[in-house]
Amino acid sequence: MKKLLIIAMVLASAAALADTQESVESLKARADQAHPKDRVELYTRIAERQLNAFDKAYNGGTVKEAQEALADVVTYGVKAAAVSGETGKRMKQTEIAMRKMSGRLEAIRKTLDVDDRPPVAEAIQKLEAARNELLNRMFRK
Repeated sequence: MKKLLIIAMVLASAAALADTQESVESLKARADQAHPKDRVELYTRIAERQLNAFDKAYNGGTVKEAQEALADVVTYGVKAAAVSGETGKRMKQTEIAMRKMSGRLEAIRKTLDVDDRPPVAEAIQKLEAARNELLNRMFRK
């Protein structure tokens, strides 16, 4: 009985690890094929992963990769907010995720050189505009 429990735990952790290691490209492909209500979560997950990639790329000194990741953060963050607002699904979770992404981008922006800050500030503005639009849809009277 103990062995069965251990095997089940190992399989569950392996499945969870496989989900976290799913590539961003496969997530993008899945999001394009997904039902609109499922796209919100996938778009949010892509934006969050690309935010992590952006941070790692800037810290690693690969500016081109960082810029591409930042563009994806904005693109998929805005898409998540738009689809969430249109479908009415996961609005609260999407707004919270976007607020956290904006806050993290602001924290990263403060650590960058002055010359590297404008693109990040622009990304924050775009995410905040999409988040505000989502909030307006959530609390529309």
